[in-house]
Amino acid sequence: MASSSVLDLAVPGAGPLAEVLATISQLSGGMDEGKHVCGHLHSGLTCIMDGLQTKEEDGQLPPEESLGKFVAVAVKLLQCLERWRGKELVHRVVGYGKMRDELREVHEDVEELFALFDVVMVNWSEQWQHDVRVQSDVLIASAKDNDVLLRDLQDARAHTDALSTLKFEVAQRAAQHDDEIVECIRAMMATIAAASRIEVGGLPPWFIPCYDVTFVSKPFGRGSFGSVHRGVWGPGTSVVVKRLLGEDMAVDERMRSKVEKELSVLHTLSHPSIIKMFGASHVSSPPFVIWEDAANGNLGLFLARSDANKRRMWRLLHEAALGLDYLHMKGVVHGNLKLNNILIGADGQAKLSDFGLGALRSCSFLSRSSSMSGGLRWSAPECLRKRPTFASDVYSFATSKANSTTIRNAGALGLLVNLLLSEVDDQQQHAVTAIEHLTAHNNENLKAIAQEGAVPPLVALLRTGTDLEKELGAIVLGRLAGTKANRESIAGEGAIPLFVELARTGTDGVKEEVVLVLSRLAKENAYKTVIQTVGGVDVLQQLKRTGNAAQKRKAGIALKAISDYREADTKRRRNDNP
Repeated sequence: MASSSVLDLAVPGAGPLAEVLATISQLSGGMDEGKHVCGHLHSGLTCIMDGLQTKEEDGQLPPEESLGKFVAVAVKLLQCLERWRGKELVHRVVGYGKMRDELREVHEDVEELFALFDVVMVNWSEQWQHDVRVQSDVLIASAKDNDVLLRDLQDARAHTDALSTLKFEVAQRAAQHDDEIVECIRAMMATIAAASRIEVGGLPPWFIPCYDVTFVSKPFGRGSFGSVHRGVWGPGTSVVVKRLLGEDMAVDERMRSKVEKELSVLHTLSHPSIIKMFGASHVSSPPFVIWEDAANGNLGLFLARSDANKRRMWRLLHEAALGLDYLHMKGVVHGNLKLNNILIGADGQAKLSDFGLGALRSCSFLSRSSSMSGGLRWSAPECLRKRPTFASDVYSFATSKANSTTIRNAGALGLLVNLLLSEVDDQQQHAVTAIEHLTAHNNENLKAIAQEGAVPPLVALLRTGTDLEKELGAIVLGRLAGTKANRESIAGEGAIPLFVELARTGTDGVKEEVVLVLSRLAKENAYKTVIQTVGGVDVLQQLKRTGNAAQKRKAGIALKAISDYREADTKRRRNDNP
């Protein structure tokens, strides 16, 4: 470790050693009741530094390995101070044992440095014991002072967070604390409960206090309801932390109950094709949810990395479809499905993320337009103003790029056909919209929905649906009418009189599409006769005279098909009657 001076020893990520020691001194002064303990450790490092400078002047600077140990201890103390400085009283109390152990470890390291560099500190151990006792006494006295305790808790959310945190420590970690600290925690709970009149019942199994998670402050992305950070949970589990944007969130009993129920459902979900939710805090400010980390990023980026990854696309999309099917089986609507929310784990498995957080989204002050901007192109039309549904999930998956085969193999087309029979308008519209999208330029999907029995519900939709549903349904029926078997199925539903009536009374879009269906049905002589019998020719001629350009063109095609039949029929009768 070559250096012009011991003061200039480089501390990775922090600068010269002299500056690091100055920072440690400054941070130590902000450690509340721990400032004397931390100041004591700083004085030990400063004493070692002074000794090293003297050795340097005498040309006896220790080897680089020894200097590296000194730098490592300084870094350890700096990181400890950065973790604990500025914590609220509640968090200092519950974290006291952990912080004390970290500082004791630094104390022991400094003692080893004394021996390594032949430095003598008078009363070093005695002073340490004294400072630790003072820290404990002052901390407990502060916690028992109601004014000091409540000073940090400015609103209902802070009271709720503090009570939940303290209750968690008593219920889950009492054995890890000194008896005196446990007694102190119970007293704090009583004080806060009396002052706020807030009751915290049994903590949910997914509750994780905020100090159990550390994360990188700079987000690597933004989800549909907040920022997304890399982090570490507990002893060393790599996680993704999703934090809601907006400090001021509703904490009334009704909303809290709804959020708790939602998170409880998510915590029970377990499937290879969905991201695992490890835990959350719905009462911290801001709230956060901790998820499994998917090491290979989202599907779009993964596919772009190599041709080998591209060859895995269909398998990955199939896995994502299985994850979506699992969520629906569990009664969970995704509501925000797009390529960015299909992640690839370290094992190469596709996993759905960012699902089932409707209640948390609804109580966030993050703007709706901002949160949805990344997913508008994948969203079902009704999701822009209404709540998402199972059908809108399938629509979003259908539009998430080149995955028709996956959807077909996963049985989603059958689900969409069944949803055409739903009595809920939103679900019908989402279903017919998705079917229209999936059958565009895709004969395999056309065959599949025909096999699923799509014709009867599509014809029924033309009788009872909204104008948009009728238009979309007619588009799909027009595509289906390209085969003889489907033409027979459509006519068998008694649809020809309905088409003629819609060609006369429907919206411009509906007229245009049903006329196209009639032109394709007219390929069968028997259906031409039906079209004529129910007055279809007159309606088509009227459209050809007064309709818009598209209506005129398609009406002309239909009339020509019928006219060809008339001419052929006339010629046949003449031949039969010479």
